[in-house]
Amino acid sequence: MKKITLLILLLISNISIGYSQFSENFDSSTTLPTGWSIINNGDPNTWTISTPGTGTANSGTNVARIYYNATAAHDDYLITPQFIVTAGVSDFLTLWAKNRSTTFPEPFDILISTTDNTAAAFTTTIASAVSPSTIWEKYRYDLTAYAGLTVYIAFHSTTTNMWQLYLDDVSVSAAPSCIEPTGLTISSVTTSDATLTWTPSSSNPANGYEYYLSTSNTAPLTTDIATGSVGSGIATFNLLGLTSFTDYYVWVRSICSSSDSSDWSSMVSFKTLAIIPANDDCSNATIINCGDTLIGETTAGATGGSSTSCVGTIGDDIWYSYVGDGQYITLTATSTNGEGPQVEVYESTDGTCSGFTAGSCLASSGSSSTTVTVSFVSTLGKIYYTHIGSWINGDPEVIFDLAVTCSTPPVPPANDDCVNATIIDSLPYSYTQDDASTATNNLGFITTCTNGMNDGLWYSFMGNGSDITITATPTGTSFDPQLGVYSGSCDALICEGTVDVGFSGDLETYTISASVVGTMYYVNIGDYSSSTDNPEDVFVLDVTTNLANPTFDNSSFTFYPNPVKDVLNISNAQNISKVQVINLLGQEMMVKTMNENQGQIDMSQLSSGTYLVKVTSEDQVKTIKVIKE
Repeated sequence: MKKITLLILLLISNISIGYSQFSENFDSSTTLPTGWSIINNGDPNTWTISTPGTGTANSGTNVARIYYNATAAHDDYLITPQFIVTAGVSDFLTLWAKNRSTTFPEPFDILISTTDNTAAAFTTTIASAVSPSTIWEKYRYDLTAYAGLTVYIAFHSTTTNMWQLYLDDVSVSAAPSCIEPTGLTISSVTTSDATLTWTPSSSNPANGYEYYLSTSNTAPLTTDIATGSVGSGIATFNLLGLTSFTDYYVWVRSICSSSDSSDWSSMVSFKTLAIIPANDDCSNATIINCGDTLIGETTAGATGGSSTSCVGTIGDDIWYSYVGDGQYITLTATSTNGEGPQVEVYESTDGTCSGFTAGSCLASSGSSSTTVTVSFVSTLGKIYYTHIGSWINGDPEVIFDLAVTCSTPPVPPANDDCVNATIIDSLPYSYTQDDASTATNNLGFITTCTNGMNDGLWYSFMGNGSDITITATPTGTSFDPQLGVYSGSCDALICEGTVDVGFSGDLETYTISASVVGTMYYVNIGDYSSSTDNPEDVFVLDVTTNLANPTFDNSSFTFYPNPVKDVLNISNAQNISKVQVINLLGQEMMVKTMNENQGQIDMSQLSSGTYLVKVTSEDQVKTIKVIKE
């Protein structure tokens, strides 16, 4: 009796130690389950037990997860308890896996050791580069080749700077009598068809396979009726009669006999192609008229988005045309799918799509908001072309309603263009611009000064030899002003400088250093972030001057050589405290602090051109122009 009892105890002990069969969902705690182990040979991040970083676990609450490291690679093993592979008991491995991102996937290898749980022992690969999607996928592996052996299974990650990988519901059990196929793939997708293929089941099902097609990603139940089937030995099916631009999800299961079928496989998803819109090209633009409201317009299937545009990169687009009638036209695109639209209007010089240049539009606007409005004054008989696409790079489709409204053209401000600039005849000067909403577009007026600015109001004043400071202070909180300063003439403007250092509500200041006596300067102030002004575009303009101080001893101040190649020599009767070198855009290129009456300024590293050199002595400033060869 004692021998029998001892034998039973030994058998129980062997089963316990061998872990012949196990199932782990990681939900008992956030510590590593008993019998499991981790090897962290790589970056500091390694396998942990916790809730997933996004979404839910496959079952319960916790998962085994590994997070990326931005600079170092993983070399991390998550290792199961030791178990004996026993035919009909523990000869089948099942697990569920999910990536947080397919753009930054964390593929992993599944390895087996028949000796111990050190890294060097995992020399045999069960599966390599397993890369699940962002939904939970089931993976199953036959272990009958290792029957009778005591083994460990390791999940090995070696990625660098990807994102997050989750594992759940890892189990070792008896192989099912009927096993589902794996490796579902979709190919040859059109607007209405697709081809489904899969890796045949190891069960070689006598009655072939059934597939389940749905527009929902909810997995079918075992009792759900299949969509279709194929015979034994066939591992492909043509999905026909599908709806264009629609998300589909497919599962496949093995039918081993009339009474024995497998679980459904992991899902594969795809999207049918969209039908190319009739107005995909400018030459086939849809004609729009005053009062039109077009419902449910979509860029789905559109091609040929402009790589450069008036306000950024535009996604694949569709086109509209409008015949000018002298009215003030407002186009309002209201997105109904949450994607921000971008709207651009071009005036054709000859009435055709060749009569304008992409990127130099008449009016434009784009943003992440769902409603975008563009307005322009139309000229009788002129043809205007509008294309609409996604404001966000990456070409997401935009579904939108387009409304066309017309009204009497507003009267623009008197200083709407350069030739009618407001003349500032004495300094200091202060002026409140209380409404810029009727300012018109600068009609393609683009120089290095304007950068992103379009509409703008103009001011002019004469240089007096001193430093002149221009300040635009917004009084409308949504106004992001940009300030451009020019010399020359309205038909041949020369950019002196520009400034746009702030955001909406921030003031902009630019200083003309040592303005040239008798030179007319032009100032253009507009909205940096929009091609059309609005009632919020209000500001106070201040122009002030710092008159040259007569006490600076010009008779004792010298500088040479000019032009200068390398070193500029300066001297003065009084000590010089500071020397600044400024380019003609108003940017300080270098500064030197001194406390002596002579010195050298090394300009050898500066590019060739004209620079302003400001010399400060006894709190007085002298500005000179120096040419750098």
